[in-house]
Amino acid sequence: MQKILELDAELALIETQINQKCLEIPHTDKVLEICGIGENTLSGMVAEMGDISRFDDVKEIQKLSGLGLVAAVPASIRVKPRSVTEGVSASDIGCFRRQNQL
Repeated sequence: MQKILELDAELALIETQINQKCLEIPHTDKVLEICGIGENTLSGMVAEMGDISRFDDVKEIQKLSGLGLVAAVPASIRVKPRSVTEGVSASDIGCFRRQNQL
């Protein structure tokens, strides 16, 4: 059991180091702005794609990574004319805004 705990701590340290190295790569901060993408996911994406600065648009990164990310707007907002924030959480609005800024 002690060996498992030691290996788990070592793995956590390695993951932290990998995540820190990924953040040193230009433009990775923009990828982290995509809702649902965290440091571990970013590390995997960078490992698979290589240099992300070769992409002109974040949509190319999304496509290559297999992420079909679109801003989710409830049907009730699209159908009925009413306040944009009605029925939408603050995190949904923030995610929608960040998505459209990229």
